[in-house]
Amino acid sequence: MTTPRRRNKRAAATAVALMVCGLSVLGTTSASADISKTVKMVGGDGINTARMLQLYYNSNCAGAEADFTDDVPDYAGWVTLTGSGTQQTETNYVYVFGGLKGANGYGVAVKNNAASMRTDTGYYHVYYNSGYSGHSQIIMGDLHDACVNLDSTLKNNNASQLSG
Repeated sequence: MTTPRRRNKRAAATAVALMVCGLSVLGTTSASADISKTVKMVGGDGINTARMLQLYYNSNCAGAEADFTDDVPDYAGWVTLTGSGTQQTETNYVYVFGGLKGANGYGVAVKNNAASMRTDTGYYHVYYNSGYSGHSQIIMGDLHDACVNLDSTLKNNNASQLSG
């Protein structure tokens, strides 16, 4: 099933800015008396903006999607620690597939779970390893928004992306 897509002609913000707007709290736990932990998920919103790479949970650009507009060194996400002393908070940001709620793969971690990708004006390498290393596949925006299935090495074995 293909979901309707809207185009945004304004320049896209960085991936971090895009992701901060779409955060949903999954849960908060207290790791110890000194640090509280929060896990937040970061996913797609179904809107394609300039220079965006969209990864899909299923082949042929089907299922849930994750939207990125910048380099991502590790699809596993990142951790921030704020505060000091007994008022520290650890926040784990996890990249997950979003988009249409209920779509196949919705809420699943992006790392090692993507099967296809799409971009309209960007130029991206998707890598097997974190840190932009190992086998990679290129997708170019001049394919006129075409869907590209990840090759057999990268399908469900993808860890980072680099633009340009």
